[in-house]
Amino acid sequence: MVESPVNLPQLLKAKGRSMSRRRYQHPTVYLWKGKSGQKFWKVEWKQYIAGRPKPKHRAMTWPCSEFAKTAAQAEADKLVRGETDGPPCPDGSMLVRDFWEEVFYPIPARRLALNSKAGYESAWRVYIEPAIGGQELQHVIKHAIETILGNMADSLIKRVLSLMHEMFSEAVENGYVVKNPARRIMLPNCRGHQETVALTEQQVRAIFDNTEGRDGLMWRILILTGCRPGELLALQKSDLISAGLLVDESTTWGRVGPTKNRKVRIGAIARYASPGHCGMAGRG
Repeated sequence: MVESPVNLPQLLKAKGRSMSRRRYQHPTVYLWKGKSGQKFWKVEWKQYIAGRPKPKHRAMTWPCSEFAKTAAQAEADKLVRGETDGPPCPDGSMLVRDFWEEVFYPIPARRLALNSKAGYESAWRVYIEPAIGGQELQHVIKHAIETILGNMADSLIKRVLSLMHEMFSEAVENGYVVKNPARRIMLPNCRGHQETVALTEQQVRAIFDNTEGRDGLMWRILILTGCRPGELLALQKSDLISAGLLVDESTTWGRVGPTKNRKVRIGAIARYASPGHCGMAGRG
């Protein structure tokens, strides 16, 4: 016969704290008398809410004059089963950081391309999380969103605002909050977007005159075909066809995938940029 440890009740109590009770709740109704002296059948149970470390205490009563004990028990089972089955109920006290990690971001992360995924994570890590990550969803106000958008370039403002609007729209649709604080935001006055200045003919000639071999070939392909750096690094010898240079792949973080706009195009190759003059240096 194995002797039970002296502290068995304490061990079971500690173990019980980490066990899920949502599936196994089946409380029994009991007789309860109100302050007026009227008798009721009463039931108590716990409701688990997303974002709250402790469950919420719930109770319901039925007057003994109208319900027999079996009828009250049937109503209690129906009520408890409806509130405790399935995932925890949404609640606005959930932190923005927890909502991002557990509810919102896992869904779009499945369909995002690598570049878009990096943009999402960078905007969250640099701008959104430091400002409101530790706040509860229900306490984030419009002013907090406008503060985050201060002192940003125009293109960056639109990206961060779009991400916050998408995140809080998901919170509204799932019942965590009632209103989206990222709606109807007044954008700050920021420095305008500056167009990229193209290289002059003299600058292009200087690059061609001062580069040779593999570097010279890469510069010629970039300048003469409009190829992106990631597309350049994904080129193979088989991509050089009679019509020109076939651009159908791109590399991101060392992984080969489709081009940014998922389109295939052919770039014209000038005579002095052909492999016969510079040597084709690519994959394959």
